[in-house]
Amino acid sequence: MSIKQFNKILVIRLSSAGDIILTTPVVEALRKTYPRAEIDFLIKEEFAPLLAANPQINNIIKLQKSENSPYRFVRFVSELRHRNYDLLVDLHKNPKTLLLRIMLSEPVHIVTEKRTIERLAFVRLKKAPNVVMRVPRLHLESLRKIGINFTDIPPKLYLTPEEESLYRRLVPPDRPVVGIHPFAHWKTKEWGYDKYAELAKAFASLNWFVIFFDKGESTRNIMYISPNGWRELMGYISRCNLFFGNDSVGVHIANAFNVPLVAIFGPTHPALGFAPEGDNVKIVYKALECSPCSLHGEKRCKKGLLCMNSITVDEVIEKGLELAIKNQSRSFH
Repeated sequence: MSIKQFNKILVIRLSSAGDIILTTPVVEALRKTYPRAEIDFLIKEEFAPLLAANPQINNIIKLQKSENSPYRFVRFVSELRHRNYDLLVDLHKNPKTLLLRIMLSEPVHIVTEKRTIERLAFVRLKKAPNVVMRVPRLHLESLRKIGINFTDIPPKLYLTPEEESLYRRLVPPDRPVVGIHPFAHWKTKEWGYDKYAELAKAFASLNWFVIFFDKGESTRNIMYISPNGWRELMGYISRCNLFFGNDSVGVHIANAFNVPLVAIFGPTHPALGFAPEGDNVKIVYKALECSPCSLHGEKRCKKGLLCMNSITVDEVIEKGLELAIKNQSRSFH
């Protein structure tokens, strides 16, 4: 199939943070295919900083909360229409983006495939998919409709040169740095604060410099940081040589900066497609008969979160040290 030509492209993914990061391979594929095109990205205002400094995006168009009212939304779409896009790539596929596509009827529309039925069958019937439904690959496959064929572009985030210089100064360069992010949007997806604290102490005892993403009193080997916004979180994670986190945005940020990481999964399942992937990714997961119990971790657990509580600190440390040994030739940033 020949590649169709486009000059003005609008990519849409409104939320949430981790899902937005997983769309960045599509932006790169579009830029490689259309180096001179204008590529804009429509996103909710609160997530826009994630994509700042991305050299493949011309304009980040922010959907503000005030534009949720019908009148303001119609006016917002009217302004989009005046930009004269000839390709619209919907990587969200929800009622709001459907309405937006209907109102912007002129461009060619590409819509991602969510495979919702297969995912729900896995959650409710425990019928595992024959092929893991990696979200970035599903997004890239949607571009085949216009002749673009990419399969393995990793997610990427970017800092400005000024930000890179700043975080080089803030994080000690003389020893390895491990980042620990103990939180998740849903409490059921959190491995446990005390376990992460024990993990921090273990690596501090090995003379690693630990960045623990929470408020606290810092010591010589453990720095507590409560990031002020997405850019600060990205900056500190980018300086890590190793990262630990739940099935949440932290591991996606680490993966987008090619930081070796250990991701801890509980009520969700890596095969649902949202897990980070790559040679420097280790997933810790207990395959119980009740797993997965939800698509995003929103369901309350009636079994005492056995999937999380059965994961020991020693198991997680072991996975982290495997990555550390594998990457010991990597220079400290």
